[in-house]
Amino acid sequence: IPNSRAAGSIYSNNNATATTLSVLNTFYKIAGATTAVNEQRFTAGTNRFTYTGVDPIVAKVSVVIGAKAPSNNAEYSIGIAKNGTIIPAPIASMASTVNNQSFQITLITEVNLVTGNFIEVFVASSTSGAITVEELQFRVTD
Repeated sequence: IPNSRAAGSIYSNNNATATTLSVLNTFYKIAGATTAVNEQRFTAGTNRFTYTGVDPIVAKVSVVIGAKAPSNNAEYSIGIAKNGTIIPAPIASMASTVNNQSFQITLITEVNLVTGNFIEVFVASSTSGAITVEELQFRVTD
């Protein structure tokens, strides 16, 4: 049955928009435009999926980000926010960086969704400042 499954995919390549991290270890939505590839029972916006299906689902969510550390000794984490509120676990993190060090973080989790719920990818750091998440892959399926 066509479009019977809820699925969505968005990505960003060569993003140049920085995400400002004003408060240490506080999550902020990753800034920058994203491109939708697939929207079945989801609508996609900038780093956002809104569930438009009728039946509640347990969504399988996978995220991969790529960035360069803007400073030494910074640690980064990513997490999923549901309806604008960070889900406390699980999150994915990486160890201390060296200035200009490239890194990648992957997060795979599940989130309960009902009609109208939305999910987004957030980033936090052990240092204040800004980070540019150059690459983002964000997928969701039921």
